[in-house]
Amino acid sequence: MSSNRFLGWLSAHRVAVGLGAVGLGVAVWMVIPAVAERGDVALVGDRSTATTFPAMVTQLRDNGRQASAAVAAASPCEVADELADADLESGVDIVVIAIGPHDCSVDPVQAAVDAARDRGLEPVVVRLPDVERLDVDAAVVDTEVLLGAVGVTSRPCEWWDRVDPFGATGPLPCNADDVVVVRFPDGSLTDDGIQRVARMVSAAIG
Repeated sequence: MSSNRFLGWLSAHRVAVGLGAVGLGVAVWMVIPAVAERGDVALVGDRSTATTFPAMVTQLRDNGRQASAAVAAASPCEVADELADADLESGVDIVVIAIGPHDCSVDPVQAAVDAARDRGLEPVVVRLPDVERLDVDAAVVDTEVLLGAVGVTSRPCEWWDRVDPFGATGPLPCNADDVVVVRFPDGSLTDDGIQRVARMVSAAIG
């Protein structure tokens, strides 16, 4: 199936990624890119979200974007300060903000969005399912669409789960029962779960 599955909905300041059931329960999700410019991307988060960054770099590159910086703060509460002080290349004009569960005195997501805008960067916020729903003035990619709620370990296969990657060996992610394991029992994301986050971010940026 082609990349035409990446279509969708866009509001003035927020991406809404839609999930629907079609035919025999085949999941279809759609995104219109939130960012029209073709500038470089910086990835900013904390230690709990930085595990998704390598897959994001690959997906962004495959989609024609360059991720030229990745900043991982020691804690969610420090992400905004790290972003404010980060040494970014001049070509960066988009920042992907991924912040995990937190107990900060101020909202670290909004603080990071403000830090991005102070630097003249366009923020794209990644909401992981274990983080409360966000109300920020930025494009939001809600990964719960493809990962499911906290506690869900498997999700219906998507088209890329059924395709043999070039030179790949071993079984495809899509199991015989037409599902993909996206989380380990301890709640951490599998490689296939991380791939879903990366694909949604890349599609949202365009």
